[in-house]
Amino acid sequence: MRKHALIFAVALSCIFAFSSCKAPEKITGSAAVSLGASSSPSSAPSPSPTPLNSELVEGTPYNDCYKDYSDSTFTYEGILMPYHCYAPKSYSPDKKYPVILALHGSGARGSDNSSQVPFFPDLLNSLSLSFYEKDPAIVIIPQCPDNGWWDGIYDTCAMKIVDIVQSKFSTDKNRFYITGCSMGGDGTWDIGIRYTNRVAAMVPVCGVRPGNGVDAEVLKDMPIWIFQGDSDTIVSPETAANWYDELTLAGNKKAKITVFPGVDHNCWPLAWSDPKLYDWLFSQHT
Repeated sequence: MRKHALIFAVALSCIFAFSSCKAPEKITGSAAVSLGASSSPSSAPSPSPTPLNSELVEGTPYNDCYKDYSDSTFTYEGILMPYHCYAPKSYSPDKKYPVILALHGSGARGSDNSSQVPFFPDLLNSLSLSFYEKDPAIVIIPQCPDNGWWDGIYDTCAMKIVDIVQSKFSTDKNRFYITGCSMGGDGTWDIGIRYTNRVAAMVPVCGVRPGNGVDAEVLKDMPIWIFQGDSDTIVSPETAANWYDELTLAGNKKAKITVFPGVDHNCWPLAWSDPKLYDWLFSQHT
């Protein structure tokens, strides 16, 4: 009941906030403090859609703009990792589409292939309202198992899903982006470090992974935009600040950090509803 109530509340709030995927709407939020600098694959037909639990997307702007290709049975090395793949309804194999991998926080772990979606209405709606025509993207939202963490083999599993999507859709492999919040922020750092040659840009949001000089050196040429609430009591704001300092020391001139004053751990709605984020993101290429 609590899960259904949460999903209904998210969907209801989206209905009132947004009305059309073709009419951009100004999105406002808390004032923020920002620092820092500001081979194409062959075309392939889209996969056949898998039916989706309609209560997750009914009445939301991204349901008007995106078609959901879901897989609740994907398994890699014994790990079940269901996922949703949102592709533009205007998808054409004659175009190349950027891909965004979005990683949820620890509270959405499981195997129902639904708990992770309510983390991302701000991301999906922002893409629908402001960028659907200019920069339509494919968004992958996997679900980490109950006993898993976005690190190691679980991130490898998520990247296998990326491989599947990139093989089934016509995608721009020079514009693969990753973002995640909390535990998903940890995974964002991990995948960025391990797959530096594939990731065009990273957006860790209140990520739990501490920074260090060795990892910062690996990421010294990576475009990164860090988001953090300065009143976070779950992940210390110093974690984000330390990452930015380490990246700066390593010579990264493409790193940015935004700190939201008075905002606690749940800062991802503010981060993912900022249109400037996507203008910056889609301009990044490997």
